[in-house]
Amino acid sequence: MKSFVKFFLARRISLAMALAACVAVGARGSEIKTSRPASFASFANAPLCFEANAGQAGDSGQFIARGAGCGVRLAPTEAEIILNAGEDQSAARSVRLQLVGADPASTMTGCDQMPARANYLIGNEPAKWHMGLPLFSRVQVNDVYPGVRVVYYGNQSAQLEYDFVLQPGALPGQIRFHIDGADHVEVDAAGNLALKIGGEEIRQHKPVAYQESGGARREVAASYHLNADGTIGFALAKYDRNLPLVIDPVLDFLTYMGGRKLDIGWAIALDGDQNVYVAGETLSTGLLTTNAILFGNTNFMKFRGGNNAFGDAFVAKYDTTGALQFLTYLGGKTDDGALDITYDSVNNAVWVTGFTDSTNFPLVNPIRDHFLGANKNPKRIFPVDAFIVKLDPSGTNLLFSTYFGGENIDEGLGIAVDGNGFVYVTGLTSSTNLPGIQPNAFQAIAGGRFDAFVTKLTNTAPNIYTNAYTTFFGGTNVDYGLSIAADSKQDAWITGITYSTNFFTTNAIQLTWGFFPDGHTFTNLNFVTDLKKHNVASRSDAFVAEISPDGSTVPFSTLLGGTNDDVGESITIDSSDNVYVAGYTLSRDFPTNVITAATTNTITVVTTNSETMALETNSYGPADYIFPNISTNFASHVFVTELTNSTPAYALAFSTQFGGSFADQGLGIAVDGNGLIYVTGSIG
Repeated sequence: MKSFVKFFLARRISLAMALAACVAVGARGSEIKTSRPASFASFANAPLCFEANAGQAGDSGQFIARGAGCGVRLAPTEAEIILNAGEDQSAARSVRLQLVGADPASTMTGCDQMPARANYLIGNEPAKWHMGLPLFSRVQVNDVYPGVRVVYYGNQSAQLEYDFVLQPGALPGQIRFHIDGADHVEVDAAGNLALKIGGEEIRQHKPVAYQESGGARREVAASYHLNADGTIGFALAKYDRNLPLVIDPVLDFLTYMGGRKLDIGWAIALDGDQNVYVAGETLSTGLLTTNAILFGNTNFMKFRGGNNAFGDAFVAKYDTTGALQFLTYLGGKTDDGALDITYDSVNNAVWVTGFTDSTNFPLVNPIRDHFLGANKNPKRIFPVDAFIVKLDPSGTNLLFSTYFGGENIDEGLGIAVDGNGFVYVTGLTSSTNLPGIQPNAFQAIAGGRFDAFVTKLTNTAPNIYTNAYTTFFGGTNVDYGLSIAADSKQDAWITGITYSTNFFTTNAIQLTWGFFPDGHTFTNLNFVTDLKKHNVASRSDAFVAEISPDGSTVPFSTLLGGTNDDVGESITIDSSDNVYVAGYTLSRDFPTNVITAATTNTITVVTTNSETMALETNSYGPADYIFPNISTNFASHVFVTELTNSTPAYALAFSTQFGGSFADQGLGIAVDGNGLIYVTGSIG
């Protein structure tokens, strides 16, 4: 993330160019703020942390650590750094520094214990789970050589550092190490260590050595030295042998590790104390776990499973200073991902939903205890079952976990909890036999190739949940539910995307968009139009819909979009039950009632049927209809829409779109107690 930008609006927006990351839209004033919260900055700069290996990494050393694109395994006489060369995982390499002649019985100790804990909820055998593992900022190896200890730690660039600390009289010449995994090792004329790994050459700057006396530090000139037997040691200038000596190398493999990986935080939530919860999926091959996968000639430690498309789900918690409180990995032996997260203030718990095709996904008090989906894709790139999980705030206890779905493809894409502790989930399904379908369900039968679904869970005892209702929601084409919220009446509100021309609407704010100069009219049901020839083809619209507490009726449902693609990504509700939706649009005619940006086009404004439009003049003559004051040269824009809780039906309070010349997307929305609206997404 490059920047956080706040826009405060009162039915009008002051538009500013935002840098790729986070946009916040407020409902008061016109002030623009660009300060970045310190807590978010600290998340990005978190150093390495180390955890004792309690079996979560097999027999891979006594301590492990994870960095940006690497894994670290520490044993008394060696340190192994597992590198990721990007998307080409077959090129992943392991580099091992072995201390020659060191004592393999040296004791290792974690130092400076951190408040965070690591948890491994992997597979469906609780006896094999590892929970509440302490994390440390340093690991110390005592008397690895006579009078010498080694201290491993990480710097703010997530690079591994290690200090050799020599007691007075200890001999530095006894420190020798051998490097396995590099194709060529040499010490250059400046005393730097050069490693060739594949097509890369990494130069490690010569080490820093120093002594301290009377509170003052005196540096001692040092460099690497290549011994005749191929081992590497240190060449040191004269120093006081009556004082301790510290030799400080830095293992900087950042150049090698700069490839692309799949590490995605899909969702974020806050609790009442402003702790931050993040959920997502990771395919980082530097994450050491119990599953050994062979890449080329390297036995590469990786999480429980996943292929080149998906990996494991994760949940992390940070406090208000950005300090990691827990990190929980969640999944089975194949593909898993967490796609949404919410905090349950009633039960003081964290709820997560997502996808899995792991037959051994960890389960607790499940509604369904077996994997049901059937993967129809020969390349195995589609997840097939949704999951619903409840964790305690420490991330240590898995309180409830279940598969959800039918015989085909199902994903949980949005999750919410109301003030009574009822849980609501929406997503997508191509199954026809979802659990919890009641005879009175609004839509008991699947409508198309993919449908949105809504399911509500209620607890019959602590951490025992059942389906209160489940309903399909969609037409005869493709429909996804992407986000869900609950109002004070226990109505569920969903937004998403529809390609169905018969999508159900009632009390809708949008049924028609307008008409052509020749009087030809069209509905706003997913058409993109060549206005010169009146040809139409299927496109997508966003939608907003309200589901009754028992899932039997839909009091409100509306389309939201223009004549190109529109997607509703996130929905939230304020204390007055007003509804707010964010997403993105490729439509220049997205329905707005807020002027958001100066246009670069020459336009003539016309008014038809109380809708304000603009007629653009270009080389083709009268052509494209666009809304006024919206730039026409964009791939997609963020949109924000508010629906007011009014009688007899919800009404459009305001709607706006904004962005630059490239692809801008609104992906999340929230409203605070002061009525300020916050939108996050990607810009440019």
